[in-house]
Amino acid sequence: MKTMLRWAVLPGLLLLGACSDTDSATDGGAAALRLNEVLAKSDSGSDWLELYNTSDQEVSLVGLGLRDSKNEWTFETGTIGQKGFVRVFCDDSGVNGRASFKLSSDGESLTLVDGAGATLDAVTFPALGSDVSWGRYPDGTGEW
Repeated sequence: MKTMLRWAVLPGLLLLGACSDTDSATDGGAAALRLNEVLAKSDSGSDWLELYNTSDQEVSLVGLGLRDSKNEWTFETGTIGQKGFVRVFCDDSGVNGRASFKLSSDGESLTLVDGAGATLDAVTFPALGSDVSWGRYPDGTGEW
């Protein structure tokens, strides 16, 4: 099996994708995206959350939204490659691909929504210590 890694950096977003020559075709729509990991208190930078694309096709992020307990932010640009990851920094700025809210280290709800506001994925994460992330294992499909 041959595996290839592909990554790109957009303002405020770090993208990393992996694919192999044994991948099978699946639905490449936004429904294939999952909330995958969160870091709600960083001593060295911004809070962040990670999305994972479970499909074998690139998916546009444009028009999708992220909601926390009080706020909503919408992607204006970007794609996520097949079996790829996108890290979204949550620094309350809302500029350069950064979310317009911070994550609560006391725990809170996060929701990924489509352009019509329908829920694609949601999670309520617990209180997290400094520089401790919480995620799914395996990526995109496993338990939190």
